[in-house]
Amino acid sequence: DGLPFFLVETQYENEHGVTEAFLRAQAYGAILSGATGEVFGNNPIWHFDGPGLYDAPGTWEQQLDSAGSRSMAVLHTVMATVPWWLLEPDTSHRLVTGGSGSSGAVAAEASGARVAVAYLPDGGEVTVDPSAVLGTGGRGRASWVDPRNGSVTDVLLGAGTAALTPPGGRGAGHDWLLVVRAA
Repeated sequence: DGLPFFLVETQYENEHGVTEAFLRAQAYGAILSGATGEVFGNNPIWHFDGPGLYDAPGTWEQQLDSAGSRSMAVLHTVMATVPWWLLEPDTSHRLVTGGSGSSGAVAAEASGARVAVAYLPDGGEVTVDPSAVLGTGGRGRASWVDPRNGSVTDVLLGAGTAALTPPGGRGAGHDWLLVVRAA
């Protein structure tokens, strides 16, 4: 067991050409890898329209509704629906076992609570073994969550492994969340 960590500072929105998808990958990667939290930054919010290091695309008030800010609100909404404090990183890849979307995927599970969350930074089909969370023969449901806007598409899961494809395409900017729960 390691010490808990908190991702304090990484890349900020509207600096260094960082995309919203990159910001989401930072946030979900940290949270699903065991972080107790993470800080989201946005230019010009961090300096409240004072002198900054980089040109700002608007006022700090306007940036409160930026794409990155909305993405972080979705992260909060999703994590509020699961016992996030029980999530353990799925370092052995028991949940997401393969598929084109498994490259770079990060997942965490709370076996006792029978719930898991996986983040797929580039979308694509994944093979999922729900028994990692639901137990052998357990039935459950999966939900694809669009991390850009929070829209949800539900999928029923059987007892065995399943190939699942998110509603969006594959590639940069087509990231998706998969939430698996007991039925």
